Amino acid sequence: MNIVEKAYEFAKRAHEGQKDKAGNDYITHPIWVSDHLEGETLKVVALLHDTVEDTSITLDDISKEFGEEVKNAVDALTKRDNEDYLGYVLRASQNPIAKEVKIMDIRNNMDLTRLKGEPKDSDFFRIENKYKPAYRLLTGHNLLLSEQINTELSDASLKHLLFNILNKRLKFEKIDRNIEYILKGYSNAVSDELKIFVEGVLNGEILCD
Repeated sequence: MNIVEKAYEFAKRAHEGQKDKAGNDYITHPIWVSDHLEGETLKVVALLHDTVEDTSITLDDISKEFGEEVKNAVDALTKRDNEDYLGYVLRASQNPIAKEVKIMDIRNNMDLTRLKGEPKDSDFFRIENKYKPAYRLLTGHNLLLSEQINTELSDASLKHLLFNILNKRLKFEKIDRNIEYILKGYSNAVSDELKIFVEGVLNGEILCD
């Protein structure tokens, strides 16, 4: 049994009895993510990415079975209690392995065929306001266009993300932190105009309705 097969068996046991929104065995989700990634470590982390967050498995368990590199990536992919989604995605992006897994995780989470019955307005809202902004942060691409004709993340897109943060009425210190992460991640592409915009947000001079 190779390490990918070992990770599959490990994840299958961990997620035993869990179902997705369509009533399918939950393990089908990490399998999909793993199948769409290349490389042994990426596939292993993909299979394990929800085990700590959604089951009784601990990071120590992951470390003992699969080593520190896999454990660190799974840790980066494990959402903390009271951690807002955007902050979580930004933290995950700091680990190169976790970042690649999270991109595929989001793509599968946007697949409406995984739902039971017809999609609801809340499903479309979740995709537009949760997953697409996160995908843009991770890839610098815009899912509003076709996957074949993606555009690089622009200043306008970053402004839109900042407004989304404000609209969610997060605490100001969280807004400050997320803006800093966004600018750090795209420091080479940030224009003077965007820097002025961010300063205005932080100083309370620019607000959204």
